Amino acid sequence: RKLKPHQHLLAGTTAGLCNTAILYPLDLIKVRYQAGAHTGRSAPYTSLRSAFSTVIRGEGWRGLYQGLPAAMYGSGFSWGGYFYFYEHAKARWLEQRQTSMEAWKGAAGGGASGGGGGGGALQPMHHLLAAWEAGTIMVFIANPIWLVKTRMQLNYTAVAAAEQ
Repeated sequence: RKLKPHQHLLAGTTAGLCNTAILYPLDLIKVRYQAGAHTGRSAPYTSLRSAFSTVIRGEGWRGLYQGLPAAMYGSGFSWGGYFYFYEHAKARWLEQRQTSMEAWKGAAGGGASGGGGGGGALQPMHHLLAAWEAGTIMVFIANPIWLVKTRMQLNYTAVAAAEQ
């Protein structure tokens, strides 16, 4: 049974939301580590355990989820859009491939089986190109969301000050 593009969009969105909800605290710690390394300061934490305890002690449990709404929106939007555009690109490649195979068969007298392999099935290169296309589209569309998410994650001094 072949799924429709909107079903791929829904599946990608659901997977992105579940993934983000479960793994978000690790993403928060990762971004804070990266920001510390980028600014030339020493790492704010000495270990993963230290990172979690420092955030919880300084900002409370809610601190582990600083920026979660933007991440949920961005992840659901990005993964849903990615799978949607990926399926569209694959369908376009398949149609193009089948059209060119039919034209080739017609030019060869109609009886040739063709040397393209798979009778018009997509090859790994087509999947690679479809994935590249979908990823490129989503980078341009979703990048502002990821910028907002990262800024919210790095705004931990404001969270700690507001809770005191």
